[in-house]
Amino acid sequence: AAPAHASQDGHADPGADAAALSPWRRRLAAALPFLPLLVAPLILALCWTAVSRLAGEVRYAELQAALLATPWTTLAAALLLTALSFAALVVYDLGALACVDRKLPLPVVALASFCAYAVGNTAGFGPLTAGAIRYRFYTPHGVEPEDLARIIAFVTAAFGFGLACVGGIGLLVAPEQLVALSLPPELLRLAGAAILLAL
Repeated sequence: AAPAHASQDGHADPGADAAALSPWRRRLAAALPFLPLLVAPLILALCWTAVSRLAGEVRYAELQAALLATPWTTLAAALLLTALSFAALVVYDLGALACVDRKLPLPVVALASFCAYAVGNTAGFGPLTAGAIRYRFYTPHGVEPEDLARIIAFVTAAFGFGLACVGGIGLLVAPEQLVALSLPPELLRLAGAAILLAL
């Protein structure tokens, strides 16, 4: 059999002869160009539903009053911390790309991560909605579907571990803040310690 073509970075060329692929991979490769057409309307519908429900809970006058009553230093700190949190989210994608031995331009990774988390956290169904965003950004740079699946699995697991870690620390440090659970603080501390030990 003829050897598969390789790109300059050593990875398989996406344009390699499809005859070398197994039947299911050929079918997948043929269907991939139509995936954005199928997923985009679903993502738009989910985003519209989520934003409509969020907007229905907010009144412009109340929002304006709350902003005017908040010191500008607090607003500036909130914006700065928000920017830092999104910058930290980029690390998930960088780690996932390193896991599949791919290196993409930082602006591409940063924009893909920002859009993926913004849409995924708003619309829900993160692996699907955020995964579709990453597909749109990463496949033009030669990321194969198999690698993209690993990237989605990596960022989903990493985000889950991060939430578990923060939750465990919160239970351990400030269990009194969770009075709605109607559980003894000592029990919550034990739960937080168990979560951190399990990680």
